[in-house]
Formats: sequence, C-alpha cells, structure tokens
Amino acid sequence: MTLEEITGKYFVKHEKVHKYPVPSNCNAKRESEKLHTTIPAGTEKCDHCFELYGTKGG
Repeated sequence: MTLEEITGKYFVKHEKVHKYPVPSNCNAKRESEKLHTTIPAGTEKCDHCFELYGTKGG
C-alpha cells in the first residue's frame, strides 16, 4: 500500500470539506478544487461525507 492509499483526500466546496472520492450519499462534485491530505482548518465537515455507517444524523 502506498502513502496516498493510506491517507485520506479532501476538497473544500462552499466552505464545507468533502471526502475524495465523494461517497455515493453526497451530491458534491469536485471540479477544480485543490485536493488536501488533511482537513483544512476553518472548514465545516460535510454531514454526508463524514456520516458514520449505520447512524442517522448527529
């Protein structure tokens, strides 16, 4: 496994951070947004991308 495969990738769209690739339950689409290997400070996590499996909401 490479380091890229181990570390997550994220992008910011409309001040929300999304996982990349985007999970099927999220409608965000990455266009030209920069990919990050860490979650950028000052951003809000997308509820869909960071939802725990088997849970609904907070």
